[in-house]
Amino acid sequence: MPSSVSSQPVAAPVETPPEPGRRRELPTLELLAAVLVAAVLLRPRVAGLVDQPALQAWSTFFVSIVVQALPFLTLGVVLSGAVAALAGGGDGGAAGAGGGEPPARQCTRATL
Repeated sequence: MPSSVSSQPVAAPVETPPEPGRRRELPTLELLAAVLVAAVLLRPRVAGLVDQPALQAWSTFFVSIVVQALPFLTLGVVLSGAVAALAGGGDGGAAGAGGGEPPARQCTRATL
């Protein structure tokens, strides 16, 4: 009975360097951590700036608009993800970005 385990060595995956024109990904987690640490350390200085009545009114309006918009933004992201997952297809269809031909060419071919 032959053995299912191969005795040949397995090559380790080689990491390819990024292409010269390609941008590197941002370290988002590290950036978020740095912003949070900076916010905690600078809180006493920033707290004194927010004591002005005009800035307090502006921040109240800003926070209220953000709080009211967040549920709709979340619903839109979830709905968009569900449509993308369920509709699938992969090619994006004729109306997708970069899919198919421009409408002008579609019209000229239809009339010929």
